[in-house]
Amino acid sequence: MQNKKIEILLKTIELLKAELAQLIDEVAELTNPEVVKKSQELDRILIEYYKLLKSTNKENT
Repeated sequence: MQNKKIEILLKTIELLKAELAQLIDEVAELTNPEVVKKSQELDRILIEYYKLLKSTNKENT
């Protein structure tokens, strides 16, 4: 179950990174509200991913 969640989070991270890169290319402004929103969403997903990895690591040791 946790492996599936990790896979989903990794796919979400890749998608958000691509969307963020595209937004930055399109608007060339890091202060654009959409860029800020995507950046915050990516931060949230990365934190969730690393917490899940940490808990999975503790369970396996």
